[in-house]
Amino acid sequence: MTNKWIYPDCRGLRVLQIIPELDIGGAEMTTLEIATALGVAGGDAFVMSAGGRLSEPLQAAGATLINAPMASKNPLTMARNARRIKSVIEEYQISLVHARSRAPAWSALWASRASHVPFVTTYHSKVHASPPLKVVYNSVMARGDRVIANSQYTAQRIRDVHQINEQRLRIIPRGCDLDALNPARYAVAQRRDLRNGLGISGNDFVVLCPARLTKWKGQHVLLEAVARADVPRDQLTVIFAGDAQGRDAYLSELRAFAAEHQIKAHFAGLVRDMPAFYAMSDMIIIPSIEAEPFGRTAIEAQAAGRPVIASDAGGFRETVIAAGPNQTGWLVPPADHLALAQSLSLAFSLTKSQRQTMGRAARRHIQNNFSTQRLCAETLSVYRELVADAPAAAAVSGQSVK
Repeated sequence: MTNKWIYPDCRGLRVLQIIPELDIGGAEMTTLEIATALGVAGGDAFVMSAGGRLSEPLQAAGATLINAPMASKNPLTMARNARRIKSVIEEYQISLVHARSRAPAWSALWASRASHVPFVTTYHSKVHASPPLKVVYNSVMARGDRVIANSQYTAQRIRDVHQINEQRLRIIPRGCDLDALNPARYAVAQRRDLRNGLGISGNDFVVLCPARLTKWKGQHVLLEAVARADVPRDQLTVIFAGDAQGRDAYLSELRAFAAEHQIKAHFAGLVRDMPAFYAMSDMIIIPSIEAEPFGRTAIEAQAAGRPVIASDAGGFRETVIAAGPNQTGWLVPPADHLALAQSLSLAFSLTKSQRQTMGRAARRHIQNNFSTQRLCAETLSVYRELVADAPAAAAVSGQSVK
């Protein structure tokens, strides 16, 4: 498929991204993607962070990594970080600063204003409407010369909570690596071998739930749905791909429920090769009980040619087509295990050919709307826009927020 998203010329553009750490996550992956695209477009990428698992690929992409305690919420450290950022801006002649998290964003805001360079934020997380002190603390993410929302849902929450000037708001959805997730990369024999490696029968209907193990991600809702679905228990395997991150009590609760109800459940922990796990699965279920600002795994699953069942809330409403000739999956009310059981039963009842048709529609949908190339092209265009007209951007940014 031809890439319709063209990167703007970024020669001479030096962008400093600020993020607490560089471990696996949506904001972290976007930092790496933008740094890589900036280099391809002729610019120079700099990242200030406490480091993490993505440090090596970031540097391999040609970005300059500056280690600093950006994850700290200590006011004294934040003040020192502000001075550090200002020093980096001056030393490397930074054109623009882009912050992706609240605590370091306060430091970056001060440094950017003191250095008279444009300031960009991306609102990756939930937009809280209370308590008042939290609203004020989070408001830094709405104080950029440009504020990037990762979905229409997030944008509306920013408008409602922070009364942002519309001129400063941009909606740029997350993207995914279409090539890495291409189902054509995995032959039938490879999928069988992947299942065998986990002790899963080649004939099982495999449901994948890709999310860290925490209650609001709804893994317990999925198991309750499986227990009530009209699906032969011996023909179904559920894979949970996500780290418990110390939530051992919740993991034990899930294991106990699966054992009690004779559900074949595999807890894979942190998975680094997600394309392989998508490829070996028949259905991806994302049962979050709270609204996700965007929901990256839903677009990854569809890019891998897999139908999706997701919660009918937040960003999933923008990424999953739940009806019509181009249906890519189903949306169910959050925390409703009976509705989820019905959708799972329906998905199981489809023929392989019907699921493949839905999977092809899903991949086309993501190709057209949620590629990494689109994310990067539109973000780099925001950078070019700001640097070309920095005084005007500064004037707009003077609008108040709560």
